[in-house]
Amino acid sequence: MSRRFLAPLAAAVAVAGCSAAAPDGDSAASEAAAAVRSAAVVSEAATQPADVVDLTVYFREGTGAAAHLVPVTRQVPVGDDLARTALELLLAGPAPGDPDGLAAAVPTTTRVRDFRVDGDTAFVDLSAAVVADATSVGKRPEHELLALAAVANTLTEFPTIERVRMAVDGEIDGDFWGGWGLPRLLTRDTSVIATTTPPPPVPDLGRFSTATQRSGDRPRAVPVRVTSVRAEPHTGYVRVTAALERPAGGDLTAVPRAVAARRDGRIVLKLRDVAAADLSGPTSRRAEPGVEVSLDRAGRSRLRISVAASGRREFWLHTLSEPARVVLDVRI
Repeated sequence: MSRRFLAPLAAAVAVAGCSAAAPDGDSAASEAAAAVRSAAVVSEAATQPADVVDLTVYFREGTGAAAHLVPVTRQVPVGDDLARTALELLLAGPAPGDPDGLAAAVPTTTRVRDFRVDGDTAFVDLSAAVVADATSVGKRPEHELLALAAVANTLTEFPTIERVRMAVDGEIDGDFWGGWGLPRLLTRDTSVIATTTPPPPVPDLGRFSTATQRSGDRPRAVPVRVTSVRAEPHTGYVRVTAALERPAGGDLTAVPRAVAARRDGRIVLKLRDVAAADLSGPTSRRAEPGVEVSLDRAGRSRLRISVAASGRREFWLHTLSEPARVVLDVRI
């Protein structure tokens, strides 16, 4: 955000009222009247909105798996409820003069029914049009996730807002557009924002399930080293990533064997054929309300990552390259 300031009214009036001498009679009266008129003009100009602020809102670019969010700046007068103003600008959609190719992330018929900030959490209640008119912005899971992220990212541009609790027509739980649904809390998700390099594709919602999942096709003669385990919240899911390092005398053409399954209310990811990892930091970390990740070395060549997730959460085990990673995405 940035602000521009004009000269203070007091200084302008003081300059307008200055005089080299104090005339008398009709001349004095005439000059006094002129000074009053001059001061009035200065006062009128000075009381116009003097401060402006830049607000950042997020619109969608592209469609389907290649879609992402693009930040756009709007300049508005400084006011008392800038966060709500930013939300309403987001709902208004792109405007003339915005970059080509942008589309509204949220139906432009949507209205704000209620908005407030309590501590570091913004509470947003949107009208039913956000669901009823979803076809106007392309009703599909990838776009649904970006719609939620656009609301969260727009509001978390404000440093005092870290989380967003969203409702639709007063209902805090629901299917939203029928894919990702309404998460309990939304947090900032930079992974869907376009930068100098294209952001990674939105996860394929059809890949998530509660069934046991496996990756890796065979035992490895040379164990793969796990260099780090990270848990990062995203819109609609938490991503747990085990980063891999090329072993001496080997390669990463085949990933280590991995299996993810539900066990006693947890989602347990077991990695096999991995070297003893030197993982610094806490062995347990909270990635999102209701989601906690813990590490446990299950043997010399095994690592177990346990995700405590309330409810019957769906998950997706897969791998990524450059750099090589084993990834467990858990819906929230």
